Amino acid sequence: MKKDFKKFFSTLRFLLRKDSIHLVTMTSSGTHWLRLILAKMISSKHLGKIDVTDVIPHLVSNLENPRIRQSHIRYLWPIGRVKTIILIRDIRDSLVSNYDSFRKNQVIDITFSKFLRNEKYSSKYGLKNRIDFLNSWYKNSRNIDDVLFVKYEDLKKDLKTQIKKIISFSDINIEEKTIELIIEETSLFNMKKMEKRASKITEKINKGLVGRYKDYFNDSDMEFFRHQINKSLVYDYGYEY
Repeated sequence: MKKDFKKFFSTLRFLLRKDSIHLVTMTSSGTHWLRLILAKMISSKHLGKIDVTDVIPHLVSNLENPRIRQSHIRYLWPIGRVKTIILIRDIRDSLVSNYDSFRKNQVIDITFSKFLRNEKYSSKYGLKNRIDFLNSWYKNSRNIDDVLFVKYEDLKKDLKTQIKKIISFSDINIEEKTIELIIEETSLFNMKKMEKRASKITEKINKGLVGRYKDYFNDSDMEFFRHQINKSLVYDYGYEY
């Protein structure tokens, strides 16, 4: 109970700080990548070894000082009262990434088609979860004082430009040469090396490719996906579904 109170008051203090930033990410949208980039931005004097979870903890944390916190949460007041960076990705690629992680970490042999349609997985990991997340933040974006939407595909296409946008939005002072170092240190190759050194039980870093869904979705899967999107998704965020 005491630990829960510490988390509550720590989160409340975070939400009341004027310079707080909430990093909200759709699951399997590049969370660990962008979280590491941001952690290195605000820890630029210690680019080598940093503990990302200490620099950018989960939103509901008992840590007192972090300026940025991360979550997969849907919109809730007063969470939307602080500066908010929202990371999104093509739902199809994020589903494939989540499917790969699910199979590796849950050790369950299930086809992608079954994963896509299974209500149990969909509500927690899958299509319904992503649609609800995107609808929630789009419907309430006007209630957020300051918001920046970031697309995973834009990070892959031109990381330097996107980093500069995030720096400007976040009011982080950082030199040009440090941006180059961050880009180098957060490459997929280096992130894979860091994950191996950490000896984590779960693997959270996948291939990070754009358009990989084409290798997983068959015609029936795509028909099911588009039906659900047309029925439930309020706004497509510029993706052609």
